[in-house]
Amino acid sequence: DAAALRAAIGLAPDERVWVAGSLHADEAPLLAAACARLPEPLRRAIVAPRHPAALRAIEAAARSQGLPTARRSAAPADGWCVLLLDSMGELRTAYAAAAVAVVGGTFGPHGGHDPIEPLRCGAPVLFGPQTAHVEAEVGALRAAEPQAAVSTADELATRISEWLSDEPLRQAVLQRQRGALPDPRAVAAPYIAAFDAWL
Repeated sequence: DAAALRAAIGLAPDERVWVAGSLHADEAPLLAAACARLPEPLRRAIVAPRHPAALRAIEAAARSQGLPTARRSAAPADGWCVLLLDSMGELRTAYAAAAVAVVGGTFGPHGGHDPIEPLRCGAPVLFGPQTAHVEAEVGALRAAEPQAAVSTADELATRISEWLSDEPLRQAVLQRQRGALPDPRAVAAPYIAAFDAWL
């Protein structure tokens, strides 16, 4: 699925792309500014809006930075820097196609969104300072890789550039972050025990 998506959106097999998932409208200017600060080969980003209303805000922010945009639904051609994922059910596939993921909802007052899905798909994650809804997961990831926590467009661009440009570093970060995730069996065990009397 990841290979098919990459081909459909015009990515070369060896081309690096990063994904920002579940982005809110008020986070769009920071993300666009970070993308504009990246060197030319690393600017390609797939952005999945959290809500349909965020789509236009992300598009406008990217264009204000001079970044060519495209929409997934419009069979994008080559030349885009920011691809808006305006289709349903493809975020997981986009994570699997990406080398780095940025967790939306963490750069505005939204409490953050799931940082685990991109890790399971093979993309190390970056996140902002507002993570109240996912603090347990983010706390473990922050402890494993302190540089995953960023606050500004400059910090976000620096980290994306470092991780995309250095494959051994990217893999090491991915392994550290994956190692910080809780064992699913340990999470499930108390629930299974609680239901055991009724099974």
